[in-house]
Amino acid sequence: MAGFKFIDLFAGIGGIRLGFESAGNRCVFTSEWDKDAQKTYSANWPGEKYDKISRDDCV
Repeated sequence: MAGFKFIDLFAGIGGIRLGFESAGNRCVFTSEWDKDAQKTYSANWPGEKYDKISRDDCV
């Protein structure tokens, strides 16, 4: 069975992504607003792009 695609919201340092991808799934979008978490995420997932979703995007 093929894995599923997922989005990593409130990604933190990417722990959930690690588990999901280890199970054969694929992350297609990542969002994290915290600057320190973004730095750590970038170190854990080099070359991956991420974006942030702000309140303005939701209203």
